[in-house]
Amino acid sequence: VNSLGSIRTTTTRSVDVEAEALDMLLLRFLDELIFHKDAEGLILRAGAIRIEESATDRCRLAGELAGEPIDPQRHELMGDVKAVTLVGLRVERTQTGWGAQVTLDV
Repeated sequence: VNSLGSIRTTTTRSVDVEAEALDMLLLRFLDELIFHKDAEGLILRAGAIRIEESATDRCRLAGELAGEPIDPQRHELMGDVKAVTLVGLRVERTQTGWGAQVTLDV
């Protein structure tokens, strides 16, 4: 989508994913967005999200996704993401917060 502002929040979905590392947690989170796009025709964005790291070296992300059915009249789609790949996938703390690198299969 060219502008996140064009996405109305008429539909919500819960998200709850776990992984052994932050980079894999990001991959699973993005996979959830792709799943809802492909299976339900929804374009969603993250609302309130919590990320927790446990003592057992597991990471968990839980929260809300909000959006609406894809409307080609209002949503200028620049491409169709099919999957998130492991190529170059990383999440790291930076001096100003967090950074991530993701390669998408379109």
